Amino acid sequence: MVTKWIMKLLLFILLWLMVGEFSGQEDSKDTMDHWLSGFYGTEGGAMSPDGRWVVMKKDYKDKDSLFIFDTQDKKNSHNIAEQASMGTFHFGHYAMLAGGDNVLWVNLITRVREEYQHVKQSSVWSSDGYCILNTLGELQVMDKEGKILVGDKDIVYYLTDGKGNLFAERKTDSGYDILKLEGKEFKKLISLAELERMELTDSGHYLVIYKQSRRKGFRNLMVMNVLSGKWFYPLGEQDMQADFIRFQEGGKELSCLIEAVNLVPYPEKEVQIWYGSDRDLESRERGSKKSRKYWIWNPERDKAVSLDVEEEETVSSIGNDRYFVVFKSDEMQDYIHHIPDLNISLYTVQTGERNKIGIVRPLLVSSEDGGHLLMMDSTGLWQLLNVETFEKRSIEGLGLKKPYFSKDARTIYFESDNGLWIYAVGNGRLYADTAGLGGKVEILGGRQHPLCTGFNFYQNFIEDNSVLLKVSDQEKEELSYHRLKNKKNTILYSSGENVKSVSFSDDGQKMSVLEENFNSPPKLWMIDTQRKQKELVFDAAVSDPQAKLLKQQIVSYTSSSGLPLKGTLYYPLHYDPSRQYPLIVHIYQKQSDKASTYLLPRYNEVGFNIRILLERGYFVYLPDCITEKGAPGWSGLDCVNRSLDALTEYHLKIDKIGLIGHSFGSYLTNFIATHSNRFSAYISGSGVSDLVSSYFSYNNNYSSPHYWQLETGQYEIGRSFFQDKELYLKNSPVLNADKLSAPILLWTGLKDRNVVPEQTVEFYMALRRSSKQVIALLYPDHGHDLGIGTQEARDLNRRILEWWDYFLKGKSESTWISKEMKKDAD
Repeated sequence: MVTKWIMKLLLFILLWLMVGEFSGQEDSKDTMDHWLSGFYGTEGGAMSPDGRWVVMKKDYKDKDSLFIFDTQDKKNSHNIAEQASMGTFHFGHYAMLAGGDNVLWVNLITRVREEYQHVKQSSVWSSDGYCILNTLGELQVMDKEGKILVGDKDIVYYLTDGKGNLFAERKTDSGYDILKLEGKEFKKLISLAELERMELTDSGHYLVIYKQSRRKGFRNLMVMNVLSGKWFYPLGEQDMQADFIRFQEGGKELSCLIEAVNLVPYPEKEVQIWYGSDRDLESRERGSKKSRKYWIWNPERDKAVSLDVEEEETVSSIGNDRYFVVFKSDEMQDYIHHIPDLNISLYTVQTGERNKIGIVRPLLVSSEDGGHLLMMDSTGLWQLLNVETFEKRSIEGLGLKKPYFSKDARTIYFESDNGLWIYAVGNGRLYADTAGLGGKVEILGGRQHPLCTGFNFYQNFIEDNSVLLKVSDQEKEELSYHRLKNKKNTILYSSGENVKSVSFSDDGQKMSVLEENFNSPPKLWMIDTQRKQKELVFDAAVSDPQAKLLKQQIVSYTSSSGLPLKGTLYYPLHYDPSRQYPLIVHIYQKQSDKASTYLLPRYNEVGFNIRILLERGYFVYLPDCITEKGAPGWSGLDCVNRSLDALTEYHLKIDKIGLIGHSFGSYLTNFIATHSNRFSAYISGSGVSDLVSSYFSYNNNYSSPHYWQLETGQYEIGRSFFQDKELYLKNSPVLNADKLSAPILLWTGLKDRNVVPEQTVEFYMALRRSSKQVIALLYPDHGHDLGIGTQEARDLNRRILEWWDYFLKGKSESTWISKEMKKDAD
């Protein structure tokens, strides 16, 4: 007992010395790296189907480790720790762990393990075992205990449905062999001279082979019925001109949709011609437009019927064999909105008849049988369409969000910010359920099956009559999980902490919860939802005893229009009320919803980490900002000023203040830096400085003009430049560069396709011409951020810390800063 107490004391002293060394020698890079290496993030909490095993990942800066916990073993004798990044449970007490190109298969009871290196693919192939394909092309099929059942060589790729069907692609001297596992051997199904790819359909009933001809731009496909082994050529045996072919099952597999796409080059080879009426500038940028053809193939009759649609039209499945929807994706494109509305029609396969549904927002949800469609009109109301009768019904409820049909399509469940709403399809009644009333509700465990690549079209349905809900109560700052079954609402678990992840056993009686708070490292809990028992499985607090010393204050204030806002203030570690401390303000939009996130010390991709700053003796403040009256810059300035004014009631001894922001927060930083005298230094990363040039630019990241981002996107200006030129000019930081009030550090990645680096360079040039104190960091090989764990991110984090110390603490050891700041003295 005494020995354990001494060991704990020594550990505490060691940690105290490490923190003291870090805090006292802030300029030591090695000390910083050493200190950071002792911390790790956590992810996961996935549970085995029977609820016995739970897996959690420890995320270190240079490696990942997986921990598997046996919740039935109180002595922890079955717990497993391995260096891996992903883990899945199988067959009750088996697990497959993967990290890099290494895979481990382990019996969690006996601890018998099989290790595999240089792995290209790995998965469970049936209830009998698993398979491994290595980079040498060796495919091995094993039983549950790792005994090799069969193998083959020269394998390029394999497919499996996990239910016993296993197909492999073998490279040969003359082309490819397609193999199928039958019994204890691989049987050759067919030999091909050309092969592009192969797929299993969602049902697992069809193997689809896409053939790429040696003639450029020619393709074909073959389809095999997995049950019968019969092969089909739905479009004939002759190759057809196509740059891409896609095969998709319909509703009950009585019809399948085939799409062939040709990229047709524009005739002008020496020049790109962009017309003012173009609605598809992405094609102009690419140099070719898409020409589509569609067929409906009936497997029983082996007959493909060409659909009577124009080459610019898109046909989408709705999960129904008899009906599809048709639309032109760019018909409503005006580039004022990021994603345009769609003018949709219902297409009847048997007759080729079209019935116009109308203009809807770019979101469609169908029932499992494809008999009902949900679409949202321009007013924000959901419209329910019975595709058989073409009866359309408006669901009179605003604020209804993601919908899920019941399996029989008699009920629709809507997520919302004000509880769970239920719509009875039969009588058209919409009502609020008692579950989560007044809170933000999300539906968990529902099926969401994509219907059309590139569009928000889904089949959303709930498998049984049990609905699992996540409810967020903003006022109580509480999160709860509910089960709604047979109109009875049962609260399974509630927490005032930040729940990072949650997982349920198949029967729903057990759940694992990974939760944390800003001053409490993650804890993994096992919850018995029936007995209402909670048991701690893992506590990361032992790795961060200093976290409990962290202090936070939620600050309330209002915008100029009276809208309630919050700011999150973090106190320096070992805060002394009698001392003065510098304050760093981080600006973006809403930030208060992250107030309960654990403060993990780590170099991040944009150079801002709260915990590191607190350890170095800074206040850190994150105020919420909103845009009002279409003026993003002035609104940001107003919110920041009001949030700082609200700090006065706490009687804090604040010395100098710095402001930092990235992306939209960088734009706000640029604006405030040219309109405020409250700050002693600024840092701005990858942000807009000139609203006018940004407005009229072409954004390669979105393949569209950028004015939608300013009018209806994040900037919320709400009108065009030509409707209010003065508003755009007044909210452009670059036009007031000569009024910069304090030194500013700019940074950007030169490969940024979101906010182009020219915006940073333009601001730098304006500041330079105005003889203002500015330094710009340009990173050649990165984009909108610098990536996690990169040398560039490490460099940025260190330079930012030196910048704050230089201007807010008066430390002048940084020669790269002094070179600019002391140039006048020289």
